[in-house]
Amino acid sequence: MHGNVAIAAVAMMQRRLRPTKVVRGELRAATFACSVTYVVLVYVLFAPAAAAAVPAAAAPDTVSFTLVALGDTQYYSSYFRDLLYEMTAWVAECAPPDALNTAFVTHLGDIVNRGNRFPSDWACAAHAMSMIAAAGVPHGFLPGNHDEDKTRPDGDRFYEYRAAFPLHRYDRYAWFGGSFGGRDTRNTYQLWEVGAHRFVSVHLEHLPRGDVVRWASGVLHAHRDRIGTLSTHYAGTDCSDEQLGGGPLANISSMFAGVDPVHPAMRALATEHCNVRLVFGGHVFGCGGERATAVTNRCNGTAHVLVSNYQDRGRGGDGWLRYYHFTLPRDPAHGGGEVCAYTYAPRLRRFERDADSHFSIDLASGTMRPGCTHALAECGSRYVPPAFVLASVWIASADVMFIYLLVVLLTASAVPPASSVAHLS
Repeated sequence: MHGNVAIAAVAMMQRRLRPTKVVRGELRAATFACSVTYVVLVYVLFAPAAAAAVPAAAAPDTVSFTLVALGDTQYYSSYFRDLLYEMTAWVAECAPPDALNTAFVTHLGDIVNRGNRFPSDWACAAHAMSMIAAAGVPHGFLPGNHDEDKTRPDGDRFYEYRAAFPLHRYDRYAWFGGSFGGRDTRNTYQLWEVGAHRFVSVHLEHLPRGDVVRWASGVLHAHRDRIGTLSTHYAGTDCSDEQLGGGPLANISSMFAGVDPVHPAMRALATEHCNVRLVFGGHVFGCGGERATAVTNRCNGTAHVLVSNYQDRGRGGDGWLRYYHFTLPRDPAHGGGEVCAYTYAPRLRRFERDADSHFSIDLASGTMRPGCTHALAECGSRYVPPAFVLASVWIASADVMFIYLLVVLLTASAVPPASSVAHLS
């Protein structure tokens, strides 16, 4: 609202005060007055809001960080590659502690759409993921059903996947824990830390085989002193219980697990291993592509199965992704903490706020509620206010450039930079 008023006011001043003729080197009083008035308008209308947007320092007894989940990028790598590059560039941009403090990224499979005949799709995906690696962020990924090549005469369905993401590229990282059988990157686990909090993140192929599930169980048991997360392509359905009960084709994913909203292998692992707190999946979108399902483990704790997949939206998903902001006690012995889910599109610079898209999980009780207790820093908002765009076009003389520089100096302490922060609730 304020932005529109500022634009209208500046437009009116331009019409009334702009000189009809500019003489080189002459400082017109009308132009200077217009510039000064513009500075006052911009500073009064934008600076207070920007100053209020700068978040307070994190409480000294908590630690905050972010985990990003990328799901079903298949249409991006094949048809809308600019969106995939923008998503992973956003992740890299938001990695620093003064932004989102992104500590881990998980890709949920269907990295490409055409797993066999198009090497350029794999090259695009590999380059996009390399941006995350270059930012130094630990990450994991896995193949979905679209990442398989079922046309090769030798029957090697994952030849292209291994070529794009070879094991030797990842086992050199300190955070890379290992892979199933030491063969390739289809089934892997990662060990990462934030402060005193330690995590083990297991990534499993689509519909994992029995021996792969047993291997994953062994990994979780060996690292039972760490908080566990599981990622796979199909972790569970996005349909409600009522929709699942309506018939076997309420969602195509229900054919794999009957009316159980959680895939049996993921339920078994989350039930058996009390350190598993979060299970991530994509794949399905018949009922909106989002669902959170609670699973009670044998220790009477709770794991949450979180489905997020946006591929049925415009341009293959419009770049929507899910990220989870953790606010935990600095000392893990205190237990508890909060994980808040945010659904965001870097291209659109927009959040989704419905109950399936923006919610928090209390790690002590396992309960969920809409919204979040803790404020979160938004990152990657490269949006330029319309008034500044107008100013950049309007600036044509040395005196106005001087005033523009003055605006920058006056607002430097109030307006966040490109990877800026702004309070969200």
